[in-house]
Amino acid sequence: MARLIAVSIIPFAALSIRAALDASAAETVLRFDFSDGPQGWSAGFADYPSGDEAFYELKSEVRSLPAEVDASRNGLFISGNNHSDDLFMFLKRQVAGLEPGAAYRVRIAVEFATNAPSDCAGIGGPPGTGVTMKTGAVTAEPLAVPCTPATDPECPSAGFVLLSIDKGNQVSGGADMAAIGHIGNQKTCPDEAYELKVLRADAAPYRVEADPMGTFWAIIGTDSGFEGTTSLYYSGIEISIEPEAPFPFVRGDANLDGALDLTDAVAVLFHLFTEEIKLPCEPTGDADASGTLDVTDAVALLEHLFRGGPAPAVLTPEEIAACSAKEEFALESAAFAEAEVIPAKHTCDAADSSPPLAWKGVPPGTKSFALACVDRDSVAGTFVHWVAWDIAAASRALGEGEAPPKQGRNGAGRPGYMGPCPTRGTGFHRYFFTLYALDVETLPLAATARLADLESAMVGKILGEASVMGRYRRD
Repeated sequence: MARLIAVSIIPFAALSIRAALDASAAETVLRFDFSDGPQGWSAGFADYPSGDEAFYELKSEVRSLPAEVDASRNGLFISGNNHSDDLFMFLKRQVAGLEPGAAYRVRIAVEFATNAPSDCAGIGGPPGTGVTMKTGAVTAEPLAVPCTPATDPECPSAGFVLLSIDKGNQVSGGADMAAIGHIGNQKTCPDEAYELKVLRADAAPYRVEADPMGTFWAIIGTDSGFEGTTSLYYSGIEISIEPEAPFPFVRGDANLDGALDLTDAVAVLFHLFTEEIKLPCEPTGDADASGTLDVTDAVALLEHLFRGGPAPAVLTPEEIAACSAKEEFALESAAFAEAEVIPAKHTCDAADSSPPLAWKGVPPGTKSFALACVDRDSVAGTFVHWVAWDIAAASRALGEGEAPPKQGRNGAGRPGYMGPCPTRGTGFHRYFFTLYALDVETLPLAATARLADLESAMVGKILGEASVMGRYRRD
């Protein structure tokens, strides 16, 4: 596993393209400035009804940057009017010249011109902070394809265009793309002048395996919660590619980041004396192989790092298997299984009490949880049924009818939970209960906060998310 190093960016005006990758290099950096065209990048759109391209005003082309930025430079312009409360606009490019089947660590940084101030409000969500930038690297080409409800449970209606990879939803990343920030600039509302902004993935790099032809796909896109027009100029993209080096499962690598360094000693001490850090797998950190995790392990690590003391032992095959078997973050309800019908007592047709929820496999470093429930099949678009936050990190369940510590307003403008209540005759609606694991203890939200406010407050703070979906209809 390659050591994780933050990406640094030189001014994009000076960027140039390297045509081929050197497979033997420790790191290869590809830079694109669109000075002579799209340079292999193509645009696409998803999360909208097929055939409504004109209504959504979907556009993309290479243009000069706005005058207030630098009209002497080019950018790849992309624009769309979000009527679906979830429009995804993206750029993708195939990267070639890699070792077939080899694993790589990839980082992507983006420079773009945006005219959306961070302090503006908007319908559905803010035009700046309500539009999330995501990046990713995948083996297979990302495709925007019309879906069919009969074969895809995530398909809201026949012909709705979905992305073929898991990008997550709005503020949250997915298995194939990570949220790296929002598009809001530093100007003051209602100033709509363009301004350059740079976003980069400073957390763990993406791991991708090259296909049999030695290629993978880089993808960059915006997931919008703002029901209006978003127009961006991508002016620079940097892709850093590093071959994945094998790293043994070393006992001293307490945080399993693939590097033996000072952070491991710190992780052991924090794990022992505070609630700030939970080790991803407790045999790691036992640097002296005593079978007990204690202060002597931190001392052993420091001795090795700074005085050339004995190197930590490698984990046994049994310990490696135990680490690999750790639970995934998951949410479930005793009232209904995934995709099953939600009992009437949790809906507007009866007591309207919130269903019991329980979760497991909490990501290390979680300091609180946030919760949302939405109906993605509402006749009015996405309808919000529940918004909550500041759920204690030690919590592992909410009982039936139990109110979280802090709750915002649902789609009806009322605080707390509002059970499923679909329009009669519209068939089954899908209700997604999503729990977010956050790296902060509290979010600065008022009791009047809505889902868009929660999503904006969570940008850059989500360690993981888990969801369970139930269905309900009223004939």
